[in-house]
Amino acid sequence: MYILYLVLSTIALITGYKLYNKFFNPISVFFLVWNLCFLLFQLNLIRYNQFELKSWIVIILVSFVYFLGCLIGWMLTLHKSSVKVEHEIQLNNNGIREDLKKIIIFFTLISTISIVPKLLRTIKIYGINLIASSNQVYGDSIRHLTDTDSAFNLESFIFIAIIFSGIYLYRYGLTWFIDGCILLMLCAQLSSGSRGALFVEICLLVGTIILSRKHNRRSISGDKAQDKVTHKSYIVLVILLIIFILIITFLRGQDTIALPYADDKLYHFGKYSQLIYSIDYYFTSPLATLNEFIKAPVHNLWGAATFRPFYLVFNQFGWVHYNVDFINEYLFYSPVTANVLSFIGELIFDFGYVGLIVVTFLLGLIFSASYSKYKVEYSITWNIIMVLCFTLTTLSFFAWFLRPAYLWITLIFGLAIGIFLDKKWLNQNTYRH
Repeated sequence: MYILYLVLSTIALITGYKLYNKFFNPISVFFLVWNLCFLLFQLNLIRYNQFELKSWIVIILVSFVYFLGCLIGWMLTLHKSSVKVEHEIQLNNNGIREDLKKIIIFFTLISTISIVPKLLRTIKIYGINLIASSNQVYGDSIRHLTDTDSAFNLESFIFIAIIFSGIYLYRYGLTWFIDGCILLMLCAQLSSGSRGALFVEICLLVGTIILSRKHNRRSISGDKAQDKVTHKSYIVLVILLIIFILIITFLRGQDTIALPYADDKLYHFGKYSQLIYSIDYYFTSPLATLNEFIKAPVHNLWGAATFRPFYLVFNQFGWVHYNVDFINEYLFYSPVTANVLSFIGELIFDFGYVGLIVVTFLLGLIFSASYSKYKVEYSITWNIIMVLCFTLTTLSFFAWFLRPAYLWITLIFGLAIGIFLDKKWLNQNTYRH
């Protein structure tokens, strides 16, 4: 079955490149990530239970449906994106640059109201070296021994600043207020010890850069030398963020003496065995847990994960009394203990198998359509939709990241701002075709 999945992936990757004329596209993002997870799974560094035939069928079917959704999304925009003379929008750099700057600074300052006090309280409890204490900070946060986030809070506004920082970074390069936004983002994660939200923020930050075409970048800056400097700054920034994640990953696992169900060959890496185990576990445990979940799937509340933030609000007002974290009460043994189900498991939990197929199809369709529209219209609105779909797709191997409130907040505010700015610039005749 793994060979069959490789064949499907190869066909999908070739088709994606032919359709979009770019290696990184809505189809390749999905299949590259999932093939990476399966490759690590096949290395057997951790001895999981054997993958069931039913699990293979579900994953292959979901992958095909996503692929089909991307094809339909591309076809819906074909008449606009296949014209011989591409209508590339030239933007009023100064006006747009100032608007993006104001948006980033505003939402960064708003999130500061929540992040800084929380960071200070965390330092008071654990000391100044929060990186070294990340394991304890994370453990306490998930056991609700420290402050817990409500459905919506001001800290979530940093995600809005981050997604607009990615747009600004692609167009104009790094600057002081983007540095400040990223620094605040890291402070927020230090106060929770979490990696999940940090992965989301990295996707929001680099999504525009990865998916945009090079000629668009040149048309905006008009300075090839500056483009080279900016390109290097992207690489340095991403490397630093990855190093930050690796440090937290390594320190979080230091308290674990044994490596549960690790294969003997893993110990050959010596002092790096724990780090390699943690990385492998992060990418493979969702597959192993999904395999166990599919044997006996659980379904409780309609949309409990997808619409979790709204259910929490309804609970607070007393309109409903739903336990939306019902799935967290289940532990699956593969035989490694975990409860992360990938987006497939969470969508089955939310909507059943039919809902899983529908949502997966819509994700592929919307990602593909927004990507194709963005290449032609180059609007902020399509940019926001594209990057959010990129984030959900890139992290689909791990979880369905509409469960946290911060992506809903980013979606709602990001779209509202994008629509407003697109109309404003059109009315000011700053678009030229």
